[in-house]
Amino acid sequence: MPKPAGKPATPFADKLKNSGLDSNDAAALQLVQYQKTPSGIDPPQSQACFSIPYHDIKGKPTKFFRVRLLGQAKGGFNGSVKQLRYLQPPNSGAHAYFPRTFAKWHELCADVSQPLHITEGELKAACATKFGFPCIGLGGRIVTGK
Repeated sequence: MPKPAGKPATPFADKLKNSGLDSNDAAALQLVQYQKTPSGIDPPQSQACFSIPYHDIKGKPTKFFRVRLLGQAKGGFNGSVKQLRYLQPPNSGAHAYFPRTFAKWHELCADVSQPLHITEGELKAACATKFGFPCIGLGGRIVTGK
């Protein structure tokens, strides 16, 4: 007998799954879904997205966040045109992302004998950390453009 169809997947759930994460991880990372980009993002986009809040090495929230778009948006840097995936507040610079799923960042950063991983992207860092490889994420290559 065929199994009944479950709840249809959403673009957010699909993105989490493709990143090695699930809804429990999303809650722990404090990812928040939006129907359009939240205030502070320029240029604003009228499409589904989720915010990725940043925290310091002691787990306290900073004011910085990035937004992962879940639809198709076109934009570019220096006149180029490509699909936008991430946005952040203008002129906010680059920041290190410490996944909240690892509670001892301040201890790890103080102990140079312990391995520490660094990767491009918050979701990759969260996945690596989830699987036992504490990893700091750096935003993609266009974090300093407006």
